[in-house]
Amino acid sequence: MPSPVPIWQDYCPNMKDELFKGFLEKHEFASNYDKAMTRTIWNRTMLDRYPDILKRARERAFKEANSTSIANIKGHGPKAMKVDVWNDLVDHWLDSKWKNKSVAGQKNRAAMPAHKLHTAGSISFGEHKRRKV
Repeated sequence: MPSPVPIWQDYCPNMKDELFKGFLEKHEFASNYDKAMTRTIWNRTMLDRYPDILKRARERAFKEANSTSIANIKGHGPKAMKVDVWNDLVDHWLDSKWKNKSVAGQKNRAAMPAHKLHTAGSISFGEHKRRKV
C-alpha cells in the first residue's frame, strides 16, 4: 500500500492493476473472456472485502498495542505496510466523520441480523457475476 487509502474506490488504478497481476500469477484461466470476467468479479470482491482487511489489521493492532483505543495503535500496523501509511490510516479512523459512519453502520447491521447470513454455499464465478450485476 503506497499511500493511506481507507476505501477501495480511492485506490490508484495502477496499484489495482499490479495487485490483479499478482492474483493472475497464482491462477490460470482458459480464455481472455474468463480473465476479463474474473477481473470484474475480483474488483467487486475487493470492493466488498477491503474494509474487512483493514478491520482485521486494526484488530491485530489493538492486540499488539494491548489497548482498545484507536489512538494507541499508531506504529502497530501490518509488517508489510509502511509505518507512516498506517499512521495516516489511524488518523483517518480517528476523524469524527469516520466514527459517525462506523456507528451508523453498526446500528444498521444490528437492526437486520438476518441479512448477514451466508447460506448459499459454494458458487461459481459465473454465478457471482450474475448476482452482482
